[in-house]
Amino acid sequence: MIKRILVYLLVVCIAFLVVFVTHDYALNTKELYLSYSLLNVYLFNFIASVLIYIGIEIIAEKLPSQAGYGFLACVFLKIGFFVMLFQNTVFSEVRLEL
Repeated sequence: MIKRILVYLLVVCIAFLVVFVTHDYALNTKELYLSYSLLNVYLFNFIASVLIYIGIEIIAEKLPSQAGYGFLACVFLKIGFFVMLFQNTVFSEVRLEL
């Protein structure tokens, strides 16, 4: 289990770095400025995905038939925490760029 978690952590770290740098570079080259912190959104999703994966690994080890329900609960919690932490951005009157 620990080896799978470490492999997942390595893959997600690499994906985080590649995608964030590419996204930030694309925004900077087009001179687009967001009303929210791109880094904060990426960090939240990175941390949440790692915590969800660890939680699912633990649930699957103890109760394998309930892992799907654990995943569903974790995803709903992730959405709730995201809206709670970024509510000013989610419910703002500022129009987001396409």
